[in-house]
Amino acid sequence: MKQFGGLLLAFAILVISGLQPAMAGWRAYENPRFGFSFTYPAHVFTPEPEPENGDGNRFFATDAEAIISVWGSYNTLDQNPKSYFEWARNDVGVVDNITYKRIAKDWLIISGYKSGMVYYEKTIFSCNFQRTTSVSITYPASRKKDYDGMVGRLTKSLDPGKPDGCE
Repeated sequence: MKQFGGLLLAFAILVISGLQPAMAGWRAYENPRFGFSFTYPAHVFTPEPEPENGDGNRFFATDAEAIISVWGSYNTLDQNPKSYFEWARNDVGVVDNITYKRIAKDWLIISGYKSGMVYYEKTIFSCNFQRTTSVSITYPASRKKDYDGMVGRLTKSLDPGKPDGCE
């Protein structure tokens, strides 16, 4: 039995140490106004100073070619994921050429190209659809292989939290 416990401990140490390089260089950002958080690769992106309105922030790549934006907002237009998609596609013109979309009950993902740049956005609806939390990343299409690997982890880490006043 002691031998099994020792093997289990050794395995746990190997798993944890194997995760360290993958986690290294990523830092959490927490927004005090809307209560959301996400993690970003701090070894690649640097945050701007917090804006006065406290809605979110932007993070610029060290090569200045890529930008992460993260923000929270009140859903003043009473949108849902499907209507938000239509609004972003038609009214706002976020993406010229949509190459991927996924619409779920309380979130959506939009990806595509605009002016030679890749655009990828995830938006989560929370507080009974009273609030939205979004993260987007924009980068040159020519650097797709450099940034694509970060997108999944970045967007999966987006957590809308439970802001004050949210039941």
